[in-house]
Amino acid sequence: MLDTAYLIPYTLGWGRFQPVIRYQQFKPYHYAATNNGKTTQFEAGSNYVIDGHNSVITLDYVHYNSPSTKASDGFLAGVQFQY
Repeated sequence: MLDTAYLIPYTLGWGRFQPVIRYQQFKPYHYAATNNGKTTQFEAGSNYVIDGHNSVITLDYVHYNSPSTKASDGFLAGVQFQY
């Protein structure tokens, strides 16, 4: 897994933006005996960090490629609260 992010130092509204890029490559157990059993996932998006990482809103674009299915694209949205 390769993951990189940068928290922009300027406040916009209640928080700050954090662009994120992530690449994952893994081989599920049932494909371990073959050479082409590699699954990959690429994500690019942004976090909106509020109150020093106590609240985060996330929106990512995801591209998933598996040897057993067609490649797929989608969006991932998430919210995190920490008290």
